[in-house]
Amino acid sequence: MKVLKNDMKKFGIHAVVMLLAGAVSASSFAQNVYYNRDRVTFSGDERAFVESNVIFVPFRAMSDRIGARFERSDSGATIRVTWRNKAGTYRKGTNEMILDGRVNKINRPARERNDVLFIPVRFFELLTGGAVSYRNNGFNNNDSDGGLFGGNGGSNNGGTSVYFNGRPLSFSGNERPYRSNGTVQVPFRAMGDRLGYNTDRSSDGRTISVWKEYDRVEYIKGANYFRLNDERRSLRTSSQERDGVLFVPIEIFQALAGRNLSTSSNGSGGGLFGGGNNDDYSNNTQEVYYDGRSLTFSGDERPIVKGSTLLVPARALASRIGASFERTEDGKRMWIRWRGREAQYDKGNIWFRINGERQSLSTISVERNEILFIPVKVFQALTENRIQVR
Repeated sequence: MKVLKNDMKKFGIHAVVMLLAGAVSASSFAQNVYYNRDRVTFSGDERAFVESNVIFVPFRAMSDRIGARFERSDSGATIRVTWRNKAGTYRKGTNEMILDGRVNKINRPARERNDVLFIPVRFFELLTGGAVSYRNNGFNNNDSDGGLFGGNGGSNNGGTSVYFNGRPLSFSGNERPYRSNGTVQVPFRAMGDRLGYNTDRSSDGRTISVWKEYDRVEYIKGANYFRLNDERRSLRTSSQERDGVLFVPIEIFQALAGRNLSTSSNGSGGGLFGGGNNDDYSNNTQEVYYDGRSLTFSGDERPIVKGSTLLVPARALASRIGASFERTEDGKRMWIRWRGREAQYDKGNIWFRINGERQSLSTISVERNEILFIPVKVFQALTENRIQVR
């Protein structure tokens, strides 16, 4: 791809990537956008806006704010943004981005307003692995229908609220989530759209798939289990069809979203594993052993439990077993090396690698008091099960 340089004289600020027919109807309510927890501000015509419950940010200006390189093809049909060692590509008129060779949905196509190109913030969320985020700033106070980031959250008439990153997702009509046999059922297609995940269904309608980046879930309609990549996981109940809408257990989407996706009935409790606060971790009552020898941790380094998963302090446990621990400057990626074997884990992922071979996890890492806790399974795989929990 031949890429344009920043030649404003040649193309001017009127260079058009996407020409939209008709006027764009959009909410004027400003949105707060954050990069590594620092608020990103825009002014004038570059201010972020909401349209159809999707936050749009100025494509070039947002790239500049996070230190990414913004490049546009000669025809203006393709834009490439490079952030650190990752590159995301957007093609004119689509609602998709290509990241590391894979296609990801970004909710809506780009929008042009006052000669400024805007893209759904989802593009930068995917590109930065969540370093770019957003928070609502009064939008729902003026939105009687709720919308993606709030309002009634689909909880009218005794319904069940579903939250993503602490914000309720809105569903209407016959797509409202509900509880069945102790499990929250969510509309398959609509849920995928709300989260920006890719969804697919076989021609006979029996098999469905949902995926984001490198993780994929496959489910057979009516089954009491699903597969995350190659790992089989059980369900308490199966899918249900209501008024022509396929509902599936929310665990199918939680397998991809991790603890960012939670539920509560009539606004109470909730959390990824049901009941309590989504950030509520129980004290560890289990002991960790290495080659039959009990390992002790004190203070903030004591292991914690989330749901049924034990999380251990990564650096401290590596030290206890004589393994080396290395972490990138931004803290996202780490390597633990032990007796010729290497574990690689990226903060927030639900998978890791042992000597390059990928394995799945049931939950993601947690950072507490500047200490990173990761699922004990990483160490068990690294040490060939010399780590035990009793």
